[in-house]
Amino acid sequence: MEEKMILTDVNNNEVECNIVARWAENNQNYIAYTTGSMTDGYEDLFIAKCLREGENIKIIEIESDEEWNSANEFLNKIMGVVK
Repeated sequence: MEEKMILTDVNNNEVECNIVARWAENNQNYIAYTTGSMTDGYEDLFIAKCLREGENIKIIEIESDEEWNSANEFLNKIMGVVK
């Protein structure tokens, strides 16, 4: 069963998302998710830091290259791209 979440976009629209992965690294929690949007025939994958606030999850943009590289490395491993 796929895990889902609802995000509210900048226009206050609710968007249903499929959670691909959740993990913790360096005292931070991360989430990878899709919205069903496609680019060049591939489903878009979004990665963000997340904080749990009660029953809600707050999505925080990843800003540093180091965090992006670490998150991409993790996802490549779990998706079997890198061994």
